[in-house]
Amino acid sequence: MEIIEKMNNINKFVVLDSLSSDVPDSSEDKKPIRKLYISNFRGKINRKILQDTFSVYGQVIECRGPFVNVNRYQFAFITFLNPEHALKAIDAGRKKKVLFNGKPLRIVPSFPQTQPSENDVEKMLSKQPKTSEKAQKKIPKQKRDQADQKIEGIDYINQIDDDCLINIFLYLPITDRMRIERVCKRWQAVSARSWHDIRTLDLTQQLIHLPKKIKKIKNRAFEKIVERCGRFLTTLNFSTVNLGCNSEVLPIIGEHCRNITRLTLQLHKYPVKDLSKLLAQVEKLRYLEIKDIKKHFKIEVLVFLPHDSIEEIHLSTLQSYNSFDPSLRSLGNPKSAVFRKLQNLRSLTLNGFVVRHDNLKLIAEKPHLTHLSLANCSIKKINKLTISSSLQHLNLTKVLEVSNTLLTSLASKCKELKYLNINSCSLVSAAGISALISLPSLEVLMLDDIYGVSDSTLSRFVTLHELHCQNCEKVRDPGIIALIETAPNLRFLNIFNTGVTSDVLDTADAVTKIRTNNLKLHLIVSSLILDEWEGVPEPSPLLEVEAKDATVSDVSDEFLSYDGDEVGPDDFWDLGVDEFDEYDDLYGMDEFDYNGGNPFFIF
Repeated sequence: MEIIEKMNNINKFVVLDSLSSDVPDSSEDKKPIRKLYISNFRGKINRKILQDTFSVYGQVIECRGPFVNVNRYQFAFITFLNPEHALKAIDAGRKKKVLFNGKPLRIVPSFPQTQPSENDVEKMLSKQPKTSEKAQKKIPKQKRDQADQKIEGIDYINQIDDDCLINIFLYLPITDRMRIERVCKRWQAVSARSWHDIRTLDLTQQLIHLPKKIKKIKNRAFEKIVERCGRFLTTLNFSTVNLGCNSEVLPIIGEHCRNITRLTLQLHKYPVKDLSKLLAQVEKLRYLEIKDIKKHFKIEVLVFLPHDSIEEIHLSTLQSYNSFDPSLRSLGNPKSAVFRKLQNLRSLTLNGFVVRHDNLKLIAEKPHLTHLSLANCSIKKINKLTISSSLQHLNLTKVLEVSNTLLTSLASKCKELKYLNINSCSLVSAAGISALISLPSLEVLMLDDIYGVSDSTLSRFVTLHELHCQNCEKVRDPGIIALIETAPNLRFLNIFNTGVTSDVLDTADAVTKIRTNNLKLHLIVSSLILDEWEGVPEPSPLLEVEAKDATVSDVSDEFLSYDGDEVGPDDFWDLGVDEFDEYDDLYGMDEFDYNGGNPFFIF
């Protein structure tokens, strides 16, 4: 045998370039080679894997290692009973056919002085368990004879410890995590420990990983999911629109998801008893959103919310306010104690409700309320409303009762207001808009479809970041040009379908070229305006112009969408009959005791 290369200086082993058909001698005493040095491992390895890997070539009588040298490389020693088997293993290693984790192992003889003598072999055999020979015989003869082929059949997956297996399972989607429990009992147990990473569960869309034949998941499937991950969840978004579940899952959520802080529900029905019990169980809840509210929803269930923790409540119906065909939901009896004890409420959305002044007064006077959205609502006596001075965000889209009187009141009392949306409030005129100029922090102003607003008023809003005045025909060039020149933080301007010309684009291009704050200005104009604009050879990099077809009538507010569901005759409310002072009892709720008294009345 010819030695052509030395190994690393630490281990000083040799690599064989060629092997003769005879068993090579390794020392002056002519001791045959039985002991091999194995290295070049990738990943973790143990003795059992080593034993299984090299037993293919013959009976292994000793396996030592794996060890780690000073360079942190792993190595091990394998001793065969028959020198011919050791030769086969060396030859297979030279041909790079002995693989571990896809990487060929390095196999060379150990030092000559470390090769075992016949006496050493007998001692090793005496220490071997009696089952070792039987285990060797169990290896198929064909596999032993064809040891020069790739090693196959080693069950590496079951050599992975539980912690590694859990990390692998974390990459699987929810539906696959359920399926792997069928593989074996071990995987079932390990899978149960792999749900701790799920903090958010979004079931508002159809699960794309379901088989093609299974388009929806049923209540039982949902229950299995939350049984495994419910205690870890902090956010749950649940909808029955695209799933096969129904409102019967509400008790399941309450039982398994006690730690959630954010809950979004979109159901076909909201059973009073089940929803009340759920809200009483989620004691850490800070955010609640309920969508697609219909006739039978009872606002009184909100008294079971955790008063100390709840900060945001968002309620929306399917309808928007149309004065010719009203179909709004009553918010409830004004004597109800729903909002009485929600002292930490910071954000409230009521979309598509009939709101009495008494109820709104309780809401608006909350000391910590900063965000209030009443889009598409009908609100009696709203102009007499006294709103908290801490309010920063107010959405009154399509609240037809809004007038100049309310805007004047807002301007005098809500000095922290940053966002105001009064789209489609037809009673508002330029006089009411002028009152808003005194708001020192106003950044976003939305005035779409208010036909009385003029550009002379808008030019004085120098603090604005965004202005929406789509379909305001009285808005002309002078005021908009002055606004662009005097509002340094203006980044969005919607002047689609107004009376402006291409002169506005010339001004915007010139102003943004000399901006020092690097803020981009996004303009939305009619396509005809952009066609008329000649442009400049080098347009400003801070100007973005979006053109829209002048024949398109856009609805800008997010709350004006309607999903097209049919509305039956029973779903409509007759606003001409004042029945809201009459208390509507909640049946089947006797099992709940709210501080020892009736929770639905203010005493």
